[in-house]
Amino acid sequence: MTSVFLCNCGSEISKVVDTAKVAAAIEAKEGAGLVSVHNHLCDQHSLKRMKRLIMDSGAENVVVSACSPELHEETFSRVLSSAGLSPSRLKMVNVREHCAWVHRDKEAATDKAIALTCGALAKSKYLDDIVVEEVRIEKRTLVIGAGVAGTNAALELAKKGIETYLLEEKPWIGGVTAQVGMAFPTDDCAYCIGARSERAGVRKCFYRADLMHHPNLKIITNAELKSLEGSVGNFTVKIEKKADLINEDCISCSICEEVCPIEVADPFNRGLTQRKAIYKQFEAVPNKYVIDFEACTVCKKCEEACPERAIDFSQRAENITLNVGSVVIATGIEEFDPTKVSRYGYKKHDNVLTQLDLARYLDPAGPTAGELALGGEVPKSIVMIQCVGSREKDFNAYCSRLCCMMAIKHAIAIKKRYPGVEVAICYIDIRTTGDGYEDWYTKALELGVVFIQGKPSEVINKGETSIVRVESANGEELNIRADLVVLSAGIESSQKTRETAALMGLELNKDGFIKVLDPKVRGVDTDRWGVFVCGGAKGPTDIPESIMQASAAASKVSSLLLRDKLINKRNYPLVDVELCDGCEVCQEKCGFAAVSVDPVACKAVVNRGSCHGCGVCSANCPSSAIQLLGFTDDGIFAEMEGILASNPTREKIIGFICSECGYASSDLAGVERFTYPESIHLIDLPCLGRLSSVHILKAFEKGAAGVALVGCMPGRCQHNSGTSAKDNLGLAKEVLRSIGREEDLALYNFCGAKSHDFAHAMNEFANKRVKQETLNVEEVC
Repeated sequence: MTSVFLCNCGSEISKVVDTAKVAAAIEAKEGAGLVSVHNHLCDQHSLKRMKRLIMDSGAENVVVSACSPELHEETFSRVLSSAGLSPSRLKMVNVREHCAWVHRDKEAATDKAIALTCGALAKSKYLDDIVVEEVRIEKRTLVIGAGVAGTNAALELAKKGIETYLLEEKPWIGGVTAQVGMAFPTDDCAYCIGARSERAGVRKCFYRADLMHHPNLKIITNAELKSLEGSVGNFTVKIEKKADLINEDCISCSICEEVCPIEVADPFNRGLTQRKAIYKQFEAVPNKYVIDFEACTVCKKCEEACPERAIDFSQRAENITLNVGSVVIATGIEEFDPTKVSRYGYKKHDNVLTQLDLARYLDPAGPTAGELALGGEVPKSIVMIQCVGSREKDFNAYCSRLCCMMAIKHAIAIKKRYPGVEVAICYIDIRTTGDGYEDWYTKALELGVVFIQGKPSEVINKGETSIVRVESANGEELNIRADLVVLSAGIESSQKTRETAALMGLELNKDGFIKVLDPKVRGVDTDRWGVFVCGGAKGPTDIPESIMQASAAASKVSSLLLRDKLINKRNYPLVDVELCDGCEVCQEKCGFAAVSVDPVACKAVVNRGSCHGCGVCSANCPSSAIQLLGFTDDGIFAEMEGILASNPTREKIIGFICSECGYASSDLAGVERFTYPESIHLIDLPCLGRLSSVHILKAFEKGAAGVALVGCMPGRCQHNSGTSAKDNLGLAKEVLRSIGREEDLALYNFCGAKSHDFAHAMNEFANKRVKQETLNVEEVC
């Protein structure tokens, strides 16, 4: 039996809704047990009385007809818990914001309150106990990528006392940042990280930060992620560490490098210099040599010369398994390959470089010790071309954000050191957004850097010099002589970022970077709970922004891991193995990799730790084998039929609303007293993705005058699964078209603040002429 509690909310409800009449109507319904009316159900006296009544009546379920569940669902849930019932046995009816505050006709409002409460009563018998899952949390974390973002995130976590593994595919940490040399906005080296000690200053060079000896930080270089299994709090990570062929006894004496006969292009210096097959990057962390096995001929001269016997050609790759509670992805960026824009002659002409190539020349630790001397001579004229591979529909449509500042930084550095060198920057727009970044632009102008608005069409080689053809913004065609052409190539997601996303089942955004859960409020969360992203893996970011994002990710991880257990209260789906045929539709539809099909049993399996409770798996299961607790098909049908069967002479429109923006806009419409017709009867769902075409069509079969779907704005669904509702709506429209009722079905998308739009849409939809042709779902389907 179900106990029903009705609230007058002082007179906020009862002055429009006759709660005594509602109580009398509900008492006559099958399944109703105790029915009581209270003046203020949320006050402490009423809550104590409510607990006694639940216990005395032996209620199995509870319906509360009162205000918005957003206000007091937790309050009443605690009462159920104290009375010995699962909180999942509660169903609330919002007769204040959805009825009393938006209607004026007392009789019609009362009839609507009866219908809504009847629907809740009908659904209550399909409520189940939802077992609260407690997950033990591994107090370790893995950070993937040891560039500036990954290193800062790892160090912050280590400082918080969390055991942290920092994984880097290259032999040393640093990433692209290590190649940059001097960096904006401070015009000093790019290697800063937050100081290890809170009293040791604000920054520290990561080459001197003693990272290898931090008690909570383990750096694993020359290694890559092979698999990630499990869920938040308990991930199992498998890593393959490649053989360095040099052990920990290496003292970096360089004798091995001196005797090595093999030389290859050095990718760290952008191929501008050569290195040996056994080598070490400048200021390497870890401070040891490695052997490039692809270049090495195994002559073993290095082994013979090594005074510490540190070289070990018998080393093999090592497989490492870690158990961690969370993961941070900081896999960085790559520079766009300008050879794709053949008209600029990159890799064809020696005097065409990229900004990253130029950074190596200007770096005191670079191939020319900071001298801009190509072929032994300083160029007399330099032209920089912006937006190469960025803001171009054939390559990357987005702005790479860093390129303007990189060009301006290098232009200023050149003009300061070589005042007589002419520097021109050809641009579409100059974008210098950041603290003090506009000052750099002004400084460049003061130093004589020329800015030309116009995109160069081509670079024509003329031996040791080039001609850059530009059509300026005023239509003038310019032919600019340049001894050096520098391409400001755009920023792209790294190959490692794309590989990591694929391995973890993470979605990429339209620009190829890892998509965050919500760009406004969950900017470092991914759609896999417990996995976070920062720095260039989520988009083009400069050093300050990468460090801020690293701190945000570290904060998220620490708030997750610095607790004993994780309590999962979400609604979750159950699989009826008798009905499940292993069709994999649920697996394909789930946006969180929470549902999979066991390859042996051929049955769907739900990972609760990854499940977000959206219900999209239930909505799309062709055999109804997977059902979301609290929102099963039977429960949704029962609530809908309970509403439509109450006083069938009144026209009723069913409004399915999602728990986020749909519900928020309807609640706010009530708070602001925006009126709409009493025919609108709202049913809440965790997400519109839970809604199937069958639910929609059943509403029409049972007599609904119309069905309205109200969800989040496009691209803003809290579960990223609401788009499936649009597909299911399309299927239902096709069926309704056959009887001329397709206009009686509509989808609306609002943000939570659009209460006026919600009320306007409900008025407009309800005031349409509604056709009366009946629908038999079994016949049309």
